[in-house]
Amino acid sequence: MITIDAEKNTIDMNLSDEEIKARLWKWKAPRLKVNRGHLAKYSRLVADASHGAVLDAFDD
Repeated sequence: MITIDAEKNTIDMNLSDEEIKARLWKWKAPRLKVNRGHLAKYSRLVADASHGAVLDAFDD
């Protein structure tokens, strides 16, 4: 169950640790919808949103 509290500005996922582990164990990454071209390259190389959703071309 998910609890959303707009006054506290929180979203809580009310699952046991065992349930979370079971769901993560069963989870598989979805297949890419594109497999060639610029969009495919971007989808493989882009950072996630918490890291700016940018390509890190300057990483050594």
